[in-house]
Amino acid sequence: MPEKYSITTYGCQMNKSDSERIASLLEEEGYSQSPDEMGADLIVVNMCSVRQSAVEASLKPSLSDWQRERKNRLEKGGFLV
Repeated sequence: MPEKYSITTYGCQMNKSDSERIASLLEEEGYSQSPDEMGADLIVVNMCSVRQSAVEASLKPSLSDWQRERKNRLEKGGFLV
């Protein structure tokens, strides 16, 4: 069974475009998209640096639960203004 990924995007059109590119690259490597974060082996959070601290604060509790329960990978990314 292929590994699954989930991508959450916050920010501008550039972030959305980057997330689409990340998804394409992951699928080329054999990943398939998960319908939700809890089913994912890899979570990518793509955000704008202008909003990064606010996004991280709001996501931290749920992502910490995911990491603790799943013991899998969490990657964060985004562009710098």
